[in-house]
Amino acid sequence: NDNTTLDMDTYALSVSGAKDNQNAVILLGGANGFAIGTTGVAGGTITYDGGAQTIAAGSYYILRLEGTLAKSILTDTIVNTGSDVFVTSTVSLSLAAPTSLTTELNVGGNLDVDGTITNNGAITVGS
Repeated sequence: NDNTTLDMDTYALSVSGAKDNQNAVILLGGANGFAIGTTGVAGGTITYDGGAQTIAAGSYYILRLEGTLAKSILTDTIVNTGSDVFVTSTVSLSLAAPTSLTTELNVGGNLDVDGTITNNGAITVGS
């Protein structure tokens, strides 16, 4: 799957077995979400490019937030990346306040924000 783009549009993606998205891009639109499950290069790039979307808990390599409207990390959700996170100018990212656990965005590389972030949880960059 090197140098491949999979555009899921509004369809849900479900994978059983090994997940390898190395050098590839998965575009997620609509309400679906999918964390590749690794912060290593096998995770490739996951792009949330729809309207209002919830970022799935789990691990990503590169995470891009594009499209329009709000992207949300819900209460008591942890999102980890092995590399960079991009928030484009048309996107507002919101981290919900934690209740009993924690709401986190842990960025292994750079956090590139052209849009806005409302942080009611915790963001760690370069971890």
